[in-house]
Amino acid sequence: IDALQHDHLVCLTTIEETDTQHQFHARESDWGFTSFMPLSELYDPGRGYLLNDTCIIEADVAVRKVIDYWTYDSKKETGYVGLKNQGATCYMNSLLQTLYHIPYFRKAVYHMPTTENDMPSGSIPLALQSLFYKLQYNETSVATKELTKSFGWDTYDSFLQHDVQELNRVLCEKLEDKMK
Repeated sequence: IDALQHDHLVCLTTIEETDTQHQFHARESDWGFTSFMPLSELYDPGRGYLLNDTCIIEADVAVRKVIDYWTYDSKKETGYVGLKNQGATCYMNSLLQTLYHIPYFRKAVYHMPTTENDMPSGSIPLALQSLFYKLQYNETSVATKELTKSFGWDTYDSFLQHDVQELNRVLCEKLEDKMK
């Protein structure tokens, strides 16, 4: 396809019994269908694909500008930044971003008592306050290492999958204890 250049991609959608989509781009321009339609269906007069020994094929092709994710500015485009994955922490990042977007929860976190002597790596409330502040004001994605250190986790723990419901329960219990 002539339109296939480094800064564009071509999307091909086939609509048959299954909907298939593929994006062609500079690194993967060779792609095909292993099975599109059995020939028996094509030749079946009742299907109407062949008329006077002619088969008309219609294709919708869209050429879009490729988003370069290395230079993508999510803050500029959406007003938000995300969290960096520290290892196998996507479950935690999902929970934290969900909690961040609950205004009453975020306000409660900001109002939790902390002292001048607290260190974020040793205080879950202070580490969470710091994380929420950075999510609100940073221009780029935010690291979660301070918070995971406040949990008492080391690097090894960050590469273990944990249960998100258990994390939510423990986190809320620790925060509740701090507010008493």
